[in-house]
Amino acid sequence: MKDLEKTIFKQVISALRDRISQIRDNDTGRFPIVSIQGNSFKTVRISVQAEEALLDKVKSILNQEEHQFVDFKILNSRGSPKVFLSWATEDRAIAQDLAIYLMENGVDTWWSEWEIRGGDSLRRKIDEGLATCTHFVVLLTEASINKPWVNEEIDAGLILHIDGSARLIPVRHNLEISQLPVLLKTRNCPSISEDQYSFKNLLEDILEINKKPALGKTPNEGIYCESKYSKAATRIARIFVERSTDACSHSGATKIQELIEETGMSIEAIEDALHELRAFIATQRDATVYPSASLFSEFDHLFKPWNPEEDALYLANLLNNEDSFPTETKLIDSKILWGPRRLNSAISYLVDRNAISTDVYMGTAPYISYRCNATPETRRYIKSQSN
Repeated sequence: MKDLEKTIFKQVISALRDRISQIRDNDTGRFPIVSIQGNSFKTVRISVQAEEALLDKVKSILNQEEHQFVDFKILNSRGSPKVFLSWATEDRAIAQDLAIYLMENGVDTWWSEWEIRGGDSLRRKIDEGLATCTHFVVLLTEASINKPWVNEEIDAGLILHIDGSARLIPVRHNLEISQLPVLLKTRNCPSISEDQYSFKNLLEDILEINKKPALGKTPNEGIYCESKYSKAATRIARIFVERSTDACSHSGATKIQELIEETGMSIEAIEDALHELRAFIATQRDATVYPSASLFSEFDHLFKPWNPEEDALYLANLLNNEDSFPTETKLIDSKILWGPRRLNSAISYLVDRNAISTDVYMGTAPYISYRCNATPETRRYIKSQSN
C-alpha cells in the first residue's frame, strides 16, 4: 500500500510541477522557479518563485486544493541589467570585444579599463561595480583561473549570487570543464569564442529573453498581444498553423533546424518555446517536431480567418439540435462547406473538451475522424457557453 501511495504521490506532484513550470510570462519570456520538498502529501511543500505578474498567472491556473501545498514567493525585478565583467590581462582582446558587444546591445557593462582611472582606488572602484551589478560575468581561461585577483572577484560574485543580489554567469574561453574551479563545476558554464554568435547566447541569458526578433518579416504585434503564450512560442505555433493543410496530428511537421532558420532564434530559445508548447507537440529523436491536432484548435484563431471556439459551438449546436444533420464528417463538410482544414480544427476543439465523441478509422484523411457524435456532454457544453 505504501508503494502505491508513493507512486500516486510522485505522479500527482510531477504533473503539478509540469503544469506550473510550462507557464511563461509573455513580456519577459521567464518561467517560474519550482522547487519541491517532502515525499508525501502530508509533508510536501512546493515553492514557486516568480515576479508578481507571472506569480498571479500561476495562481490563476491552480485550484484551491492545490494552493494549500504551494508557497508563492515574489522575485523583485532588478530593472535594467548591469554586468560586472571579471577578466585577466592576458584575455584583454576577447574581454574588450565582449564588453563592447554587451554595451552595443543595451547592457550596461562594468569593465575595468572604462571604469578605473589614474589615481583611483582599485578596491573602491571594484566594490562600487560589484555593489551595483545585477549580473556577475567572469571570463574563465587558462590565464584567469590562476589569477588571485580574479579568484577574489569570483568569491565576491558567489556571495552576490547566494544573497540574491546578482546572477553569477561563468563563461569559458578555450578551457575545458575539467579545468574549472571546484565551486564552478556544478554550474552551467557555456563556452564562448571570438565570434558574436556565442556572444548573442550570453546576451540572451543576461536579458533573460527567449527569442530574437523574427527575421525577414515583421510579426503583427496585435496578434501576439491576444495570445496567452510567449512571442517565441506563438511564432513557432504560427509556422505549424500556416504549413498544415488539414489540421490533423503531424500535419506540418518541421525539423528543429528549420525552426531556427525561419525564426532567427537561438537553439536555446527554440528549446524553451517547445518546452512551453509541449502539450501540443512531440519531438522525435531525429529532431523533427510533430504538432498535435490540439495545436491548431488552440492557435488557429490567431492566424486564420476563423475561430475554432466559435466554429465548435456552431457545430455542437448542429449535431445536438438538428435530427437530420449528418454525423459522417465528410457529409458534415458538404453541408457547412468549411473544408477539412477548418472543420478538423473545430472537431479537435470539441474533442479536447469531451464535448463530442468521434469514430476514428484508417483512411479517413483528410478528415480527423470518420464520424462526429453528439453526447449528453454536447448538451452540457452548449449550455455552459450560453450567455
